[in-house]
Amino acid sequence: WFKKEFFAVALVFLLFSGCGGGVGDVTTGTVSSTGSRISLNWPPGYSYNQADGAITTPSGSLNATLPAYVTSMTLIISGEGIDSPVTFNVPLDTLTVNFAITPGIRIFTILISTSIPGLSFTASQTIELVAGEQVDLDFSLVINAPPVVDSVSVSDSTPQTRSAISVSCNATDPDDDSMTYSWSYKGSKGSFSGSGATVSFTATSGGSITITCTASDGKGGEGEGSVTVIANAPPVIKSVTASDTSPNVGDTITLTCDASDPDGDRLSYAWSDDLGSGSQVTYTVTSAGSKTFTCTVSDGRGGTANESVSITGKVALYKETLKEDLTGATGDDYWKVYVRNNADIDISCSPDTGSPASLEIEVKDNVGADIAANPVTVNFTATYTGFYELRVLDLLAGAGNYTCTVTSTKSFTNSGCLSLDDGGAAGPCP
Repeated sequence: WFKKEFFAVALVFLLFSGCGGGVGDVTTGTVSSTGSRISLNWPPGYSYNQADGAITTPSGSLNATLPAYVTSMTLIISGEGIDSPVTFNVPLDTLTVNFAITPGIRIFTILISTSIPGLSFTASQTIELVAGEQVDLDFSLVINAPPVVDSVSVSDSTPQTRSAISVSCNATDPDDDSMTYSWSYKGSKGSFSGSGATVSFTATSGGSITITCTASDGKGGEGEGSVTVIANAPPVIKSVTASDTSPNVGDTITLTCDASDPDGDRLSYAWSDDLGSGSQVTYTVTSAGSKTFTCTVSDGRGGTANESVSITGKVALYKETLKEDLTGATGDDYWKVYVRNNADIDISCSPDTGSPASLEIEVKDNVGADIAANPVTVNFTATYTGFYELRVLDLLAGAGNYTCTVTSTKSFTNSGCLSLDDGGAAGPCP
């Protein structure tokens, strides 16, 4: 028969079903004794054309062309009586190797190495080589390289919150498989819009955000890549105010812009009409009518915010000043103010510096009906041409000095007729 030290000679063919495909039946044959040798051969109906990589099988043809990233193939045989595994290099052009091995229980291992770091394929089959028996070797290997994400790019690496940016995943698949894409992020908050290799991303809060693209080939292979953006939250304007929204022509008002920055960035201010660069500026009213002022706040990182305030300038060409001491038991003064019909009248009174007076203003018409009363200012529109009675009261009922200013959108009658009557009698204007 044959002795143990006799060698078996086997011809092994390794079959592939193309790029990204599987390794099928490696060889099927009958171990037979031919003197001192044993040979493994292709089963009936199978043939291999080394020139074009075509494999003919009873059910059709296969392509044994290897993917370009496969760099080597190794057949490793181990088992009982073999102290060190026997290694054979399988030529990639023929996918055929001739080897001699002693009969017995043998472990056949195929190792396929690639040019892709960390990517290799292996499969093993354990059989017993016995003379006169058929031997089947069946390796199931799926050779599939995962997609490679070359880069993830963004249209803006320092986006403003609430502003969408474009994010693109630049990926390739070594096997030319179709890919699908999924997106995720870590860090500050945001949201995606769209699908595929290019999507939109909108940050909803400032800070660092890492955006990750995962490309999948549908065969279990995945690759991922990331990009980091620093989102900037723009300034927030709480209010823009004017110290007086109905100033007279010639008055100077103060405009204030109250703003803050969510990221703690230092803010700069700019005002329309070149009013200045601070959070507070002044403006002198030059004409009557409505006027709008806009404050623009910048954080130095592309974030801006703007808000506006409007005022209505009033003509105050006609102005009289009433300055008197509060005397008498009641500490009241009575003035007669003659004005024109339809004139807008503003009256404001205040104690002079150091005066203990606490004032109240009352206005009555020519038949004694109350028009208005206020501790600081009075505003009314004349309904006739004639006099109105202005009463200045000292609520502390003591002597004091005060100053009142009377302005009108129309000239006073009789060239600014104002008269003081401490007795309170309403008489003709002197």
